[in-house]
Formats: sequence, C-alpha cells, structure tokens
Amino acid sequence: MPRLASSSSSPRRFGGDRTNATSSRALAAPPPKPVASRDRHPELVHAASRGNDDEVRKLLALGVHPDAAKRDGEGALFAAASGGHAACARLLLRAGADPLAGRDGQGATALHVAARRGDVPFATVALDELARRDPAAPPAIMAAETHVGLTPLHVAAEEGHAELCALLAARGADLTRRDLAGRAPLESAVYWSRRDAVRELLRSGAKVTDEAFARADANGDANIEAALWRAVAEEARDARVDAESRVAELRAFADDRDALARELERERDARVVAQTAAMAAAAKVTEHAEAEAKAKAREVEAEERSRASDARWAKE
Repeated sequence: MPRLASSSSSPRRFGGDRTNATSSRALAAPPPKPVASRDRHPELVHAASRGNDDEVRKLLALGVHPDAAKRDGEGALFAAASGGHAACARLLLRAGADPLAGRDGQGATALHVAARRGDVPFATVALDELARRDPAAPPAIMAAETHVGLTPLHVAAEEGHAELCALLAARGADLTRRDLAGRAPLESAVYWSRRDAVRELLRSGAKVTDEAFARADANGDANIEAALWRAVAEEARDARVDAESRVAELRAFADDRDALARELERERDARVVAQTAAMAAAAKVTEHAEAEAKAKAREVEAEERSRASDARWAKE
C-alpha cells in the first residue's frame, strides 16, 4: 500500500524546534488576573490542595462557594486536581463546582491537570460526578481547550498516559479535534513518541493520517510506524469485510427480488388461466342458454301449429 504524501511543516506551537517544545507542553503559566473579592476563600483552596476532605466538607457546609479561589485565581477544584485528591473533587462537584472555572493562565481546567498527571481516579470521579449532574457536562469539559487548543485528550496523549487516553476516548472525547498546531491527539502522541498512547488511541478508533506517518518517519520511531501500518491494514481489512458483507446483502436482496418476480409471474399466469377458464365457462353458459331459448321457441311454435290445425279440423 503506497504511502500518501505528507507535509513536514514545523510545529507552529513549538516554534519549529522540538528541543524547545517543553515550555509549551506545560500547563502552568503566569498568574491570571485576580478574581472578584467575594470569591476569595483561600482556606477552601488550601484544604482542597492538601486533600483535607473534612475541612472541605466543613467549609462547604458553612456556605463557602465551591468555586472559591485564591487571589491569584486558582480555584479549589483546580487545586484538588493538582494534588490528585479525587475525594475532594467529588465533594466540590457535588456542591456544584463549575469544572470550567478556576483555569490557569494557559486556560487549563482541572481535567487538563489530571490529564497531565495521568490521574485516572481523579478523571473518573470528575466525569462520573458531572454525568450525574448533567449527561451533557462530560463532553463539554472534555472539549475544553487551553489557549493553544489542547483538549484534555491532547494533553494525555502528549504525556503518554495511555490509560487516561483510553478513559477519555471511551467517555466520548473527540479523537479528531485539532489543536492550534493542527494536530489531532494521535498525531500529538506520535510527535512525542508516546508508544503506549499511540497504541491505545489506535485501539480507541483514532484514524491514521499522513501527518502521523511523517512525524514517525522524522522521529525514526520504527515501533510507532509499524503500529500505524498495522492500524491501516486492520482498517483496510475491516473495510473489505464490510464491503463483502454489503455485497452479500445486495446479492441476497437480488435473489429475493428474483424470487418475488418469479412468484408474481406465477400468480399472473394463474390469474390468466383462471380468467380463461371463467371466460370459457361463461361462453358455455351462454351457449346453453341460447340452446334452451331456441328449444323453447320451437316448442311454442309447435304448440301454435297444433292449435291452428285443431281449429281447422273443428271447422270442417
């Protein structure tokens, strides 16, 4: 199978030099602008960052808003994600925390942070709790982008967290979404030579692209290139199986259509035979009726002649 032409343009997001790319991968950034003073409750943020479930529960019971933030804008849910405290996240989300609030300067959400850490328990809790609240919420948080267009799945792919890639893909994360560098999650995993993530994304249904092949070539990663070719071969095999199945369905349909046509033809022939028989029967009935009418006419004529003859004999 010939390889398609591929582009090898340098990544816009990383300045064209892979060695200088690490700064763009980090989700940390300069402090965002301060939030409104009414939302500044650093005690909740500190409790969440330490994983102090009891303190978080107490503060929420006292009426502290679950989206409370420090002066630098870091929210409680973001702090819980940074420390990998899934239980605190559950408390905050059940109290109504907004998963899109409290982003950092790069626009990263708590789920981005969990993706960077490969924190499957935290991500599972967050997605489960959001689904309890609103079935449309998990797709929305998984579609959230940083300022450079990274979704949580992009981040998990870049960091090589295969298990988290599988979780996000299974929960409906978009495998085709492209960041500002034009890369889908699979292409990001290939770019950073994350072999396990590449395999998991392929198993989850990610489509192999020319860019993925080009990057695997550029990286000299034979293992990833082999995985990509296997995925292409499997896709081709699946397509062939689907085509063969469709052909079989069409043949069966054609056979059914021919059988129906034959049945209709037999019914038509039967109707013709029946109509012919009916016409013949009608003709016989008509013929018999005409014969009876003629016989009756002859009888009447004979009677009239007999009466006339009797009348003549009587006169004589």
